[in-house]
Amino acid sequence: MLRENIVGESTLLFPFELSEGEKSLAVKENNLLLNMKNNYGVLILAAGLSERMGVPKFLLGYDNSVTFYEKIIDGYLKSGISHMVMVINRDDFKHLNRYKNKIEVVVNDYPGRGRFYSFVTGLKAFGGIKNIFVHNVDNPFVIEPVLNKMISDLKTRHYVVPVYQGKGGHPVLLSSQIVADAVSLYDYNNNIKEYLKKFGRINRVTCRAEVTVNINTPGDYEKFLKGLKSGFYK
Repeated sequence: MLRENIVGESTLLFPFELSEGEKSLAVKENNLLLNMKNNYGVLILAAGLSERMGVPKFLLGYDNSVTFYEKIIDGYLKSGISHMVMVINRDDFKHLNRYKNKIEVVVNDYPGRGRFYSFVTGLKAFGGIKNIFVHNVDNPFVIEPVLNKMISDLKTRHYVVPVYQGKGGHPVLLSSQIVADAVSLYDYNNNIKEYLKKFGRINRVTCRAEVTVNINTPGDYEKFLKGLKSGFYK
């Protein structure tokens, strides 16, 4: 049996046999992590035209009550990270609901310039230099234990990638030094993956298949829904 202790936005689960000293240490470590997260932000990339999907990906339904982008926002808020920037194209802006008040929305008027332009434009919107999680809007999962491990792994001039069975996934965590370098760029003819190769990469191996979700077509979405219904995704 587990006992719940509520600390800030987090719920700590302690076995009954834990000593009071061990519980106190766990609470202090949790509070330290929450304070650290003030130096972290989230960039949600959602400016693509979704031509293969046929509808804006951020409006895809996770279930009957929440869309992908709503679930992403709620997931990061629950994890203790509140500074979020979402890059979206102008045509899709009208579809945003009340959730836009929980984040900063940046309109990309040139979606044809590609993801790297959205990437740099979004990073510039943070104003100050932070460590940034870059989250694709076609992956609705925010897994707090994975985020916490990635934060622990992060080093100067490195980025962290969650890896499931040898396959890299999302979100990707960028160190503040990478963010500072990216916002100084004015050449947008680049590829995010290629750009990051000049920095150190850290793989965070995880047993959570959710990090590899990548939905580009109606077939991908149908497969995702089947996985959700079957319990493959937690």
